[in-house]
Amino acid sequence: MRDKSRPAIVVVMGVSGSGKTTLCRGLEEAFGAARLEGDDFHGAENLGKMSSGTPLTDEDRLPWLRDINAQLHSMTEPGGGGKRVVVLACSALKDSYRKEIERGFSRGELRWVHLACDEATLARRMRERSHFMPPSLLESQIETLEPPEAENCIRLDATRPVSELVERVRRELQP
Repeated sequence: MRDKSRPAIVVVMGVSGSGKTTLCRGLEEAFGAARLEGDDFHGAENLGKMSSGTPLTDEDRLPWLRDINAQLHSMTEPGGGGKRVVVLACSALKDSYRKEIERGFSRGELRWVHLACDEATLARRMRERSHFMPPSLLESQIETLEPPEAENCIRLDATRPVSELVERVRRELQP
């Protein structure tokens, strides 16, 4: 059960190109939320690897995941930012990655939103945007993805309009 005195945490997850950042911007506006971008927590070495088309290993991701977890803890402690909701855009592809992000939080403090989409749409989106993650890494992201089965996860069709997705999350979460 979530402690209502602390902000709700919504983690929007999925493979690259699924629309995590776009949905988080919509949720930021809808909830007056604090917004975090998981990519901002990658170190230079990880960014260099991905930019060159080299998939990250679990070992590469661990410090990144721990930094995200620490920031979420910082933002949800008393005096940590004053927002009712914190939204995070983060791939969180494996169950072990999600557990690292959840580490130290009580059951129900984090809610997961999984943006799922067909590979052709993801590839098109990746080609059409400017981002450090090249489209060549999409296949490795899809292979790495372990779709969440947790009861605290909302699965959304990433091809739907953002306004519809924001409304669905708002209805389901009611933070």
